[in-house]
Amino acid sequence: PAICAATIRTIELLEESTALRDKVHENARYFRAGMEKLGFDLLPGEHPIVPVMLYDPKVAHEFARRMLDKGVYVVAFCYPVVPKGKDRIRTQISAGHTREDLDFAIRCFGEVKAEMERQYVVEADRMFYNNAIDKLVSEVKFNMPDAFLKRWIVANSEGKLTTEDVEKNYDSVYSKTFRWQLIEEAIVKANPELVLKEDDLREFVVNNYFGRLDMSSMDDEMKSRLNSIADSVLKNEEQRQNIQNQAADIKLTAFFRKSMNVTVVDTDYDGFVNAILPKEENKTEEK
Repeated sequence: PAICAATIRTIELLEESTALRDKVHENARYFRAGMEKLGFDLLPGEHPIVPVMLYDPKVAHEFARRMLDKGVYVVAFCYPVVPKGKDRIRTQISAGHTREDLDFAIRCFGEVKAEMERQYVVEADRMFYNNAIDKLVSEVKFNMPDAFLKRWIVANSEGKLTTEDVEKNYDSVYSKTFRWQLIEEAIVKANPELVLKEDDLREFVVNNYFGRLDMSSMDDEMKSRLNSIADSVLKNEEQRQNIQNQAADIKLTAFFRKSMNVTVVDTDYDGFVNAILPKEENKTEEK
């Protein structure tokens, strides 16, 4: 009886007015337009259930988790609920959603998308940078005073390393480090644009503390405030050295991308993890 009564009342409401039905379709169209503007792949249609296609189960679950952290409850649909490779976020629009609700959800989707893309880009750039260093070290040939360097390492280890320790790790660690330092110095010397300036360090600090800001559109007072904050951070010598290293790596990564033949490979989450993590860490991750 309860189900019958509810059904009858629903039919009566629909017959009285199409306002709710019109509203839910209007909301769905608005939500779809906002999501497509952000670059999301949506299954076509006018249904109030709007599937946001992500094509990977781990990405879908991580995306849903981050959305919940921001205050938006969405569900990750993965195999066997949907076909393999068709993993998605399921959103359901209702007539009860206000324009503010929809704007908030769209904004959160955009933020999570940017966060996850940035995370993957950072890891991919790190792998590319390390691979570029390995390639340069292996292919750029020059002689080094290896015997002298081995003795120097032992002498400066304050008794922590023996000749046997250095000999064992010289080719894989020490020689590679020395060679890269000399190669890096030569690259920077030949390309003055790679030399770090104080403004580069300030920009790095501002971007890391406040996100990527367009300082060209700011007034002088705001620029001055941000630069003052950056200068206070850079006064710490340990922090300054760390920032210099990171900023130099970023510049060199961009330089390598322009100077080397780079192949971009599309992959899923597992392929990304397999490429980024060393085999030992990858096995731990799988467990």
